Amino acid sequence: INAVKIRLSDFNQKFYSLDKLTVSSLFLDETHQMITISNFKDQGSAMKYFAALKANSYVMSQLEGSDFEHFVISVGNYPVFYRDKKAETYLEFFNTHYMK
Repeated sequence: INAVKIRLSDFNQKFYSLDKLTVSSLFLDETHQMITISNFKDQGSAMKYFAALKANSYVMSQLEGSDFEHFVISVGNYPVFYRDKKAETYLEFFNTHYMK
């Protein structure tokens, strides 16, 4: 996780330094951790970041071979996700409502 956070911070510094994004991590349970990048000004900027990150080989190569998901979640939906901690359920919602 720390190596991924470092690469995310490098990515943010290089391409998003003016946006003042923050990178943090937390345990969802004993075997799953989540890295969050926050402080986007709106959904559009979060989705542009999502696409740019997905295409960035420097960050994504660190995740090769691991079981990970990445998605955008609003401030309003985050507490619901955190209460349930079911990524697969939220991913269905994300793909339906964000990936149009």
